[in-house]
Amino acid sequence: MTFKICFSIYAYATVTTSQGALIIGGYDGSDVATVACYNNAGWSRMDDLQSIRQWHRAIVNGNKVYVIGGRGTQSVFVFRIRESLLKILNRFF
Repeated sequence: MTFKICFSIYAYATVTTSQGALIIGGYDGSDVATVACYNNAGWSRMDDLQSIRQWHRAIVNGNKVYVIGGRGTQSVFVFRIRESLLKILNRFF
């Protein structure tokens, strides 16, 4: 599925996975919960985060993506990457 990403987005996190480069959350005039993936097929939209995030960070460890902090939140979300979806594993406070 092709997805048109907003190129005025900022305050996002990015990581590279086996599926491609992920743009996670951010701000495009309003807070964003979208996770978008770019690879040889172009842009696609993955599942949204459970909450909006901006000014956060993300890291990859194996097949898991850790989305850490951000404006207004102290929580850490852990996602497992599987094809075209994100599956939440844990939420830590």
